[in-house]
Amino acid sequence: MDNTTTIYLLSEDPKLKKWADLFAKNLELICVQFLNTKASFTLQSFNGKLSDATNHVFLLDDLNVDYSTLKLADANSSICQIHLNRISYKNLPSFLQNVSVFEFYESDPISLETNWSDLTSGSGNLWEKLLDFTKSIFGLYAQDRETIYLSITSVNQIANRDKLKRDLLNQGFQILPNNPLDNSNIGELEKKIETLIKDASLSVHIYGNDKTIDSNLEAELVDLQNKICAKNNSKNFNRLIWLPSDVRLDKANNEKISLLRKDLELLKGAEFVEAPLELFKSLIYQKIESSSAKNKLDQKGLYFIYDNTKDKEVNRIKSELEKTNLNVLEVDNFGNNPLINHKKNLNNSKGIIIYFDGHNDKWIESILNDIIKAPKYRNNKKINSIGVISNSDLKLKPELASYQLDQIKLDNQTQLDSFIQKIDK
Repeated sequence: MDNTTTIYLLSEDPKLKKWADLFAKNLELICVQFLNTKASFTLQSFNGKLSDATNHVFLLDDLNVDYSTLKLADANSSICQIHLNRISYKNLPSFLQNVSVFEFYESDPISLETNWSDLTSGSGNLWEKLLDFTKSIFGLYAQDRETIYLSITSVNQIANRDKLKRDLLNQGFQILPNNPLDNSNIGELEKKIETLIKDASLSVHIYGNDKTIDSNLEAELVDLQNKICAKNNSKNFNRLIWLPSDVRLDKANNEKISLLRKDLELLKGAEFVEAPLELFKSLIYQKIESSSAKNKLDQKGLYFIYDNTKDKEVNRIKSELEKTNLNVLEVDNFGNNPLINHKKNLNNSKGIIIYFDGHNDKWIESILNDIIKAPKYRNNKKINSIGVISNSDLKLKPELASYQLDQIKLDNQTQLDSFIQKIDK
């Protein structure tokens, strides 16, 4: 695993440097004790350029500072940010507006005053949060299962949301939103959320006893997300509305929840659950498994994998596949994250067909390795739903050769038809 990370300090505050230094040492300890590897986390004042490290973490601590004027010459995909306070979206620099954010602060549910996470006490879920952060920046979460929209919640339910998020990530789910939400424009915020839930199979809405962090919203963010998700009419999309059983509602919030329970439009396609955290987690998994089983019964997907999009044979083969009753899947059918969507297609399709033009042996070997590592195919060599279209002879490693692959000649329509008929039973 790539194990060099630079943490950029955006102020000269000695208190911030002290916190960051302890944060870095704790992360190095996490890597040794939990991930069985050594890693380097170094501090650096931000000068507009990135270091030579593999990962880059920006530390934002002051809600009264406008960071939006900061510029970065060489932004890349290995950037994330840590917030030690409620940083407004409008105060973020452009290069941090669409990257993952991790919150290391606690908020008083009454006064909304914040305190940086105490790195010395080890109280609460500190070590779990540190491990989650480390696994996230090193890309150690599989994220090869369904996408879940875990809505931004009220201040006193942030800890519950964090616990749910960690648990779901460890089970291989992709969790959205993972980037900051722009709360300055309700219309744009609605469009953003609508885009996010297009790839989701489930949304989870957590209600508590106070208003959301984003107090400048014309409508509370918790309610807004619930209303937008309620408009999603996809038969494969489910919603869970959760009120933790230990919440003691004040008069205003009690009236609000009572109205929600009676709102048929908002409850359409949703389940309202009042339960402890552990019970609610089990309900989430039951809902997902039930939905997955239903989808598998209806699954007619054939995953078409190819390397060169400009090869004329790609369009010809795709045209032949689309004449069948199968649903031809490609990487970009599921959104804008190729790796995650590739993993989803591997596990959710009824069959896989690969076009190999013979020019890149490492590419075909990598694709076949991905397939046999996918949960659906792992240790299941009897599966006969993988076909390779090529005029080149495949030189397979022993572990790959033992799988039953259909090798289809490029100009042999009979072989292709035979494979499709086998899938489309």
